[in-house]
Amino acid sequence: RLPDLIAANERIASDDDGVDRTAIDRFSDANWTFHQTLVALCDNPFMIRAHETLYVGRRFSQVFLGRGVIDRRRIVAEHAAIIEALARSDQAAAIAALAAHIEDSMTRDRSLAAKSSG
Repeated sequence: RLPDLIAANERIASDDDGVDRTAIDRFSDANWTFHQTLVALCDNPFMIRAHETLYVGRRFSQVFLGRGVIDRRRIVAEHAAIIEALARSDQAAAIAALAAHIEDSMTRDRSLAAKSSG
């Protein structure tokens, strides 16, 4: 599954930013593949369903609120840190990279929500 993570992250890295539906769809498809592959590694149906539910809200904000793809390079770097930790079988580094990715994602969302409302 590591090759699938790498391929998805390379697709994200090679695309362009944009708020149009086509650019968001390309990003979303590659990002979905990355995260779905990653979550599937835990082999936990509850986690897989939770991820699917949460991802729908994120996609909604990208498309319908005109947010587009935010900070692609940072997202790619965060994904790369996760991949590198998994490749080394370094559980502590993988957990730290995953936590940082989640926290950064939430910070990006809060920042955009504040800009949208004020």
